[in-house]
Amino acid sequence: MKLSRLKNKMFTIINRIPTSADNPQITAWVKRVIDGCDVQNGLYDKTNGTMVYKSNTWTAWLDDWERYKPPMWVDDGFYTLTDKTGFYTANTGDLLIFGAIDDPAPTTTQEFQTLVTKYRDMGGLITGVQAYINYRLDGTPWRTNHIEIVKG
Repeated sequence: MKLSRLKNKMFTIINRIPTSADNPQITAWVKRVIDGCDVQNGLYDKTNGTMVYKSNTWTAWLDDWERYKPPMWVDDGFYTLTDKTGFYTANTGDLLIFGAIDDPAPTTTQEFQTLVTKYRDMGGLITGVQAYINYRLDGTPWRTNHIEIVKG
């Protein structure tokens, strides 16, 4: 699979925002629509560059790495941002939907679970995230930079 094909879909991510670094209780949800995405059934095996197909698994690639912030409470993490507008994150337990949706961001755990059920055939709960962000010696970013999200 070539990364050049990963710029033709829009995905929605619903982030669960914990209370603090010391308290993992979810107190807020943030919805973002991200352009430049793609997905393939199965899990991508980096050792030999092929997909390993298993039931109910997928690998998604998000080309918009410049607006990605890691899901952390320290440094430049997403949770520390006072104004989260214009940025997104992805973490285990967040919901990824393969398409732009009209539903608003949930305000309760029950509303979040309703969205998980409603869109279970169009994505699912994230089980892993990896950011591939690299720069050349002259400071220019690699054109293959991306965020990889899996359900597996």
